[in-house]
Amino acid sequence: MEKLLYKLKCKEIEINVVDDQLKLNLPHQLDCTEILAEVRQNKEALIAFIKNAQGRNNPDQTDCWFDKKEIAGLNLLDKKDFYEVVHQQRKEYVRSLIIGKYAYNLNFYTQVEVLNTEIMRKVINTLVERHESLRTYMVLSDGKVYQGIYDMIPADFEIGYLNLLEEQDEQAKNAKLCTQAYDILFDFQKQPLMAFTMVDYAENIHGVAVTLHHTIADEASVKILKTEIELLYKAFLKGEPNPLPALKLQYKEYAAWVNNFLQSGKGLKSKNFYTQKISESIKLNKARKAKHQNINPALISSPAKSYRQQLQSEIKKYLLTADTDRFFEAEGTITNIYVQPGASFVTYIQAPVLQRLRKFSTQCESSLYMTFTALFAVLFHKVEELASVRFSLPYTTRVFKEFEPIIGWLTSEIITCVEMNEELTIRDLVKTVTNNVLEAADHRFYAHEMIMKDLDIQLNDLSPVLLNFISSQDLLVEDLTPHHDDFGSGHFNFKCTIREHTNCVSLSIQYNTEIYTAEKIEEMLNIYFKLIDSVLQYSELPLSSFIKTV
Repeated sequence: MEKLLYKLKCKEIEINVVDDQLKLNLPHQLDCTEILAEVRQNKEALIAFIKNAQGRNNPDQTDCWFDKKEIAGLNLLDKKDFYEVVHQQRKEYVRSLIIGKYAYNLNFYTQVEVLNTEIMRKVINTLVERHESLRTYMVLSDGKVYQGIYDMIPADFEIGYLNLLEEQDEQAKNAKLCTQAYDILFDFQKQPLMAFTMVDYAENIHGVAVTLHHTIADEASVKILKTEIELLYKAFLKGEPNPLPALKLQYKEYAAWVNNFLQSGKGLKSKNFYTQKISESIKLNKARKAKHQNINPALISSPAKSYRQQLQSEIKKYLLTADTDRFFEAEGTITNIYVQPGASFVTYIQAPVLQRLRKFSTQCESSLYMTFTALFAVLFHKVEELASVRFSLPYTTRVFKEFEPIIGWLTSEIITCVEMNEELTIRDLVKTVTNNVLEAADHRFYAHEMIMKDLDIQLNDLSPVLLNFISSQDLLVEDLTPHHDDFGSGHFNFKCTIREHTNCVSLSIQYNTEIYTAEKIEEMLNIYFKLIDSVLQYSELPLSSFIKTV
């Protein structure tokens, strides 16, 4: 449900529950047909999820964690040479200073019926003028990272054009599109971190390909830009004025607010929250391991590798120098230089089971995402004998309405620690996971790398597992055959992207090949599917008995 609520926010659709009924406030001049269909399909689950969140965080309370009063006086900053950056911007720029240019881009394509190049140029220029993040570059001054913003579109900024009408081979077309429009190595210091290419792809397929470095955009930004391109193109094609409302805030104002928030008492509470939760989780797992080995917990070592020492070692190794003082901001900013080797595995949950899981999630007054997360907690509890399972979960940082139209990297990851109490039922566990996630969501601005520095532990000791949930209910998957691939990232020990489609849910796993083999991953997913079958039959059993059904 979090993802659906996120999509509603991006479209500025207000939603609430009044007298157990959904109430929506739709903006004018926006086609909401598709998303309203999704709301109807998930109506009961939405009501349950919103009521649960309201019960935990009553908006009438004066101690709301993200208080609207905090941004009441936040306006556009006065003009100056450079501005503060958010953690995500600093992370990618510092990394680029060490390893050089690299592609970490978001790409999308917006199709139009007829490509009027003059109109499309006007659309693109309007967008670049509208969003300062599209005119942003990065600088290092006195050892600190800042962002600069061009006042106007740089004179050397070019809108590309790609004519593929004569190319008949689809693979060749896609290769040219990727090479000439998408695979771009941006220079953080010399140019805006975006590119637009108008494309005549086929006789009836025309549009614009857009590439954005992740530093200045996230998935919500992509959706915003796609919508704005469509609205502007239609308006300008008819000779109408710009229909988009003026922006109250830009990326730099968001950055200033976030940094102030992190330096406030709430930022300190976030640091203490994670220090306590992660330390307790590590302690529980040590105690469980000691119990199984019948030894004193004090004899079991804590995570062996120091984050600080490992990072400095990697920087020295990469740069072939011991002089790393100028990268003092790297600690607490970047995770590592060398990513662990990885591979991938994709498998599917088909529609009949998916429908039953949706119903179960509604009965738990939660979401499908939280049910999947709870079942993964049971999986790692069973397979790796963990007393406390730590997950990273991507989370939006658009906590105020004023942040919603901003183009930038406004997402982070929270960490939730799921303590495995075997007296709970799986229903209880889903509710526990949901409450844990809502609690951790208050601390979404305190980044992983900050916690790694505080505790001096590496990422895979901090949070070995990342789970992401993406709704793509407009897409139909035709081939549901599970398959392995040697390509993947071992950044996390185990990363699962759960994608909801029209006819199934895909589970796309990327895993650290130094930790898991392909056979082990497949074995774990087979157990996971058995857990799903069991949850639909034995949901009232305590976990101690429930696990034995698999």
